[in-house]
Amino acid sequence: KLAGAGCVFDFAVYTLEKGIDPSAALYRCALELLFADVRERWLVHHQEAIKKYPQFSTANFFQLDYDCTAAIAEVLPAEKLQGLFSCTPDPAGAPCLFLSFSYPPYGFTKDADATALFREWCQVLGLIPGDLPEVIDWVGDPALEPSRSEWSNYFEAGKEWWGIWCLTVWNPVTRTLGVLAASATD
Repeated sequence: KLAGAGCVFDFAVYTLEKGIDPSAALYRCALELLFADVRERWLVHHQEAIKKYPQFSTANFFQLDYDCTAAIAEVLPAEKLQGLFSCTPDPAGAPCLFLSFSYPPYGFTKDADATALFREWCQVLGLIPGDLPEVIDWVGDPALEPSRSEWSNYFEAGKEWWGIWCLTVWNPVTRTLGVLAASATD
């Protein structure tokens, strides 16, 4: 549904059983699982491209490298979370997840209701304001902290202009751990 609308975010959601508490190691494990899945999809795309265009057999642009152990976690304070929940851009220019979600490089399809899809996606991820989720940013602002995203070449394209995202979302009410990443260009 999201991919068909034009969404460029990769994400996964895991449910933690009672008795398993979230930890930095668990958050990194979720990152690792997401990036392993993305790597597999990139390899499939590469194989499909080679079938159509044999000259791409030596191309390396489908190679995904990542080292989640090198990612630096920053727990977002409550005042920064508002920009994640809101469908309205911050007048001060703080990062707005909705803007990145609803304005990917090639746009959303005309019939897609970006606001409704975003709210549904946030629910799935556990990004629910009343539940007081803990959100960790793994890449920061590439203009201010370019080295924070160097743990993966996944983020290179988004640094050109569109932006990059990589968050984990622990929701203590639903006991879900969501992980999302995005990096895109035209």
